[in-house]
Amino acid sequence: GPTGVDPVAASPDLTARPNPFNPQTDLFFTSPKAGTATIRIHDVLGRLVTTLQAGDLPAGAQGRVTWRGRDDAGREVASGTYFAALAVDGRCVGEIRKLSLVR
Repeated sequence: GPTGVDPVAASPDLTARPNPFNPQTDLFFTSPKAGTATIRIHDVLGRLVTTLQAGDLPAGAQGRVTWRGRDDAGREVASGTYFAALAVDGRCVGEIRKLSLVR
């Protein structure tokens, strides 16, 4: 478009079901471009909690990962608010999705 932002790339439609969740949630998205897709989970302070591997996807592909409420070390994280972001080849794309973990 005129803003230089590809409308497809700007809307990966990242959704989480269920949300709020316990003990796990499935994250669904549409890959805006071809590449290695990951979902990064951050806490409210912006710290990276875990990175979920969604694999190599072509542009427009539907992706899905499951987060079981654990960090990269496999420890259960506390109840609270977390944020999920889609990254393709290490670059964040699209909007941030708010997650609520209720233990």
